[in-house]
Amino acid sequence: MLKDFLKDDMGLTKKQISQAKFRKGGICVNGRQERVSRILLANDEVEVLLEEAGKDSNLSLWKISPVILYEDDDLLIIDKPAGMAAHPAHGHYSDTAANMAAAYLKSTGAGGPIRLAGRLDKDTSGALVFAKSQPAAARLAVQREKGLFQKEYLALVSGQMKTVSGTIKMPIRKAPGELMKMEVCESSGKPAITHFQVLLKKEEYTVLSVKIETGRTHQIRVHMAWAGYPLLGDILYGGKDDRIKRAALHAWRLRLQQPFTGEEIQVEAPVPDDMILHVKAD
Repeated sequence: MLKDFLKDDMGLTKKQISQAKFRKGGICVNGRQERVSRILLANDEVEVLLEEAGKDSNLSLWKISPVILYEDDDLLIIDKPAGMAAHPAHGHYSDTAANMAAAYLKSTGAGGPIRLAGRLDKDTSGALVFAKSQPAAARLAVQREKGLFQKEYLALVSGQMKTVSGTIKMPIRKAPGELMKMEVCESSGKPAITHFQVLLKKEEYTVLSVKIETGRTHQIRVHMAWAGYPLLGDILYGGKDDRIKRAALHAWRLRLQQPFTGEEIQVEAPVPDDMILHVKAD
């Protein structure tokens, strides 16, 4: 039956199927709307409208052009510059990457709500993923839970790291009495796991490739500071450096699966000038 095909072959949830049933043109076979009890035949073409067409985003539109790393019907991946908030929050309601992405989609005629799939700190540059529909966002969330959505960061940390690789497994919590700062706390923190690999050692700093299994606020910054190697430029966690004006962290490489076809997508965000110049300075 059609309902079994939708669930087992197309991977749709009961809620998505139920919502589509009541949309005009929501579930069609060979161009005609059908009940989910219909028996399918070989070569039938099934189409599902997963969201209402023509529904605009409720975000303010910030009409500047994003640097696009990848785009298809379901995903938009941009290169977020350092200093730009990823999504609207206190103090930034219309000048974020989400506002920019919404304006870009509207300019292409796509419009509709856009959903952030994974966040970056304001000062962190690099690859930022948006889903163009709720079902696409939900499938990316499942990928993240299964370890199929993988992000690799490039970090510059203070000091010459003695080991070539390692894993930090230390719980993180909000620092008491602090507005933004987080801290390691074994007794009451939330589990956090960070893996790192040394790429280059300099006399005063080390270049790392970093991957995280959990997504705690400031996780890489907190773990590296706790280990005695705070990020260069990260004043909040003790990594002062006059040559870079922000925490030296870049979402460098990204690997995920296309939400509906399963095709592997690999994206690399160019290393920004402030981090390249820092390496070249020595």
